[in-house]
Amino acid sequence: SEMCIRDRLHGDDGIFSIETGSSERLRITSTGTVLKGLTTARANFGNNTSGVEYGFQIEGTTGITAGLSIIRNSNDANDGGIVLGKTRATSNGGNTVVQAGDDLGNLTFAGNDGSTMLFGAEIFAEVQSGVGNDDMPADLIFKTNGGSTSTAERLRIASDGRILINSTTSRNIGGSVTRLVQLESSGGGAGIACLLYTSPSPRDS
Repeated sequence: SEMCIRDRLHGDDGIFSIETGSSERLRITSTGTVLKGLTTARANFGNNTSGVEYGFQIEGTTGITAGLSIIRNSNDANDGGIVLGKTRATSNGGNTVVQAGDDLGNLTFAGNDGSTMLFGAEIFAEVQSGVGNDDMPADLIFKTNGGSTSTAERLRIASDGRILINSTTSRNIGGSVTRLVQLESSGGGAGIACLLYTSPSPRDS
């Protein structure tokens, strides 16, 4: 087997690549974008009118070549993971506090519509009021695409654990107690909840 490292940073294209078996395996472009399975960075993501390229891109034609595996091996209950984070610092390595309304990170599911990678669903973590030393209240927000160019919020798990459907704010209804699950509508049948019980045999009365 062979491994070849090609440094063309001082050439016309400014590319650094790693090859094995006469095939390119990894490429770093002149702008610093890291590519695996691509020779040109993809920039046709939904609602990305400026054509911005994500900094690390992996593509393939199988689950193996297009996948990412993170595994921890240790004789304890701890795990590996991915951390998505946010600061309001203006330089790398900063520690400026975030504010209510800031997104801490998101997970996006996209599909190609024939020309762009359009967003079909998203999960966001959004900062809420009360940020302080060792305090980071946040809501978890779920969005889906109902058949348009963008996603819309459908469900929110508030920082206090309440579940909000078609609403972004917990409300006190009929007293001082805020309900654990809140379903809201501005009219029509969208605000109607239906709970069904199914059983293989008739229920006892």
